[in-house]
Amino acid sequence: MSDNEYNEGIHEIHSFEVDEFDIVCGPVCGGKVVSSTGVVPARHQVHFNQIFADAKTRALFMMMLNHVRATSETISYPYRCDTETHCVYLRAVVSKSSTMHVGFVNKVMEYELRPENARLVCSLSSENPDFTLCSICNRLRHENQWLEFQQLVDQEIWPADGKPMGCQFDTCANCENALRQRVAETQRSYTAKAACTALHAVQGG
Repeated sequence: MSDNEYNEGIHEIHSFEVDEFDIVCGPVCGGKVVSSTGVVPARHQVHFNQIFADAKTRALFMMMLNHVRATSETISYPYRCDTETHCVYLRAVVSKSSTMHVGFVNKVMEYELRPENARLVCSLSSENPDFTLCSICNRLRHENQWLEFQQLVDQEIWPADGKPMGCQFDTCANCENALRQRVAETQRSYTAKAACTALHAVQGG
């Protein structure tokens, strides 16, 4: 697979829109809707809440969705979404894509191949998971610390032979705080612009 093909594939999987009923819309490939839960028939409606595996991430993204809807402001933040073989660094842009739709566009900034002896092979596990994976930065929690996957391999905490490890998802405190800060920043910007518009209307009257 070429660099361009790999980049396009990552973009297609992780970019989508949400309509006024909180239904995930597209992109559509071959008659199927592509979302972060995988590929589902286009006629099957996927609710925004359904594409998240944990309550905290779901609540954070609902907060961003409702904020952008109400203010028409744009929120942008970096995150990682690694594959078994690549470290993938993206920038997400959440903005109004039409009057009623909000777009979650994810741009691949860069990616790098993992060492051949270090494969991130995990399966979603809600019961007795081996690790907790941050859904934003892809760090893994080990003994109350959020560590890079490679650190776990180097310290021989994660098996490097490709053995699948059970994982559950969550959002680490750093990522949660960063997202809330971005929402707060755009709220201040929206409030300031609204106040300026009101002042001009009064002066013009």
